[in-house]
Amino acid sequence: MQISRRSLLSAASFAPAMGLVSPGLRVALAAEGSSQNDILVVIYLRGGSDGLQMVAPAGDPNYIAARPTIAVPTSGPGAGYGIATHQGVDFFINPDAPELRDLFSAGDLAVVHAVGIPNGKRSHFESQDQMELGVTPDDVMPNDGWLTRHIAALGGDRPLLGTVASAPNMPISLLGYTSGLAIPEVTTFNVVGGATTAGQLRNITSGTSVYKSVATNTLDAIATIQDGLLATANDPNAQYSGPIGNALKSLARLIKMDVGLDLATVDHHGWDHHDNLLSEFQDRTVDLSKS
Repeated sequence: MQISRRSLLSAASFAPAMGLVSPGLRVALAAEGSSQNDILVVIYLRGGSDGLQMVAPAGDPNYIAARPTIAVPTSGPGAGYGIATHQGVDFFINPDAPELRDLFSAGDLAVVHAVGIPNGKRSHFESQDQMELGVTPDDVMPNDGWLTRHIAALGGDRPLLGTVASAPNMPISLLGYTSGLAIPEVTTFNVVGGATTAGQLRNITSGTSVYKSVATNTLDAIATIQDGLLATANDPNAQYSGPIGNALKSLARLIKMDVGLDLATVDHHGWDHHDNLLSEFQDRTVDLSKS
């Protein structure tokens, strides 16, 4: 018996353990069975990665006919990495992603293909918002993101540095969650003037108001990270590439500090390719794969 994605998601909407709410797919990951050592890192390829280039059904005649000049080849120079055959179609990982091929071969990478939302407007901005909110175009827009609902499903008290966005701003997926921190670079996460200014700010923001509480929490986070930087070091053997590599490098340093982080988001920009696809896609894919 074969089950389609639509059937699976429809059936899953009746599974309360997964935190789904009808109408529409508003999913939170199951909290049951999770370990305190589990860390969820959500990497968003902003603009929309072309799935037919990243993991191509390169052996399919329709794919070859539709992409006569940009199709991932199955043999010869620049051939993709064959990974699986599904329903008679051979799938190939992009040739510029050998590290992803290695992860797949080791059983550490799963590919869930052709998943999206029925948005006929073809707006990357609207599609990104809907995916991060966890809704379809026909749903009423919620006031929280899907990761915010995931955090609610986990329950319990959250550590100060439990949720971090490796970016200048919090993503829409964390809309409605007020305790997360945006830390684009952990080594520079500080106030101007360092400890002296931090001490002065702590003195003038002491109190119980919402504003003062947020200020105090931020200063506590800064102090924790500054102490952690002294106790940890970058792994000299770890190789990172490009902007996403820098974000992941910063995140890895934070994870090493063992501050209770269990949820992080990372944005990789520049995937909105309207022209010059092969060159632009190659640059982004190399960065992603190596990092």
